[in-house]
Amino acid sequence: MTQHITAQLLNSKGACREQVEIFIKAWPQGGPVTIENCLSAIRLGLDLDWSARKLLSAPAWTAYEEATATAWTAYLEAKATAWTTYLEAKATAWTAYLEAKATAFCEAWIIDHPIREERGSEVTV
Repeated sequence: MTQHITAQLLNSKGACREQVEIFIKAWPQGGPVTIENCLSAIRLGLDLDWSARKLLSAPAWTAYEEATATAWTAYLEAKATAWTTYLEAKATAWTAYLEAKATAFCEAWIIDHPIREERGSEVTV
């Protein structure tokens, strides 16, 4: 038999009002802990880490931590790689933008201050 989580249980453990309201909208009478419901909870923005800390026993919490540690490490590594790629792309784009600004300013300057070539006593614009 699967034990249900209810708004009353969440409130008794000190859940914040916003999280309880989200929970009640999805499961007005409470709901069983199933993979499907846990995935729905994640999609709804419910904090499963809080739930794990507050609703699981110490041995179950340890198992949860061990089970999520590898995925967390993989996420951090992927995020670091993506961040590095982003910073490199941003730097390249920023450099191109600055070069375009320099070129645009120089060309606009010439509109106001045409280059004059002097040839003997003659000035050419």
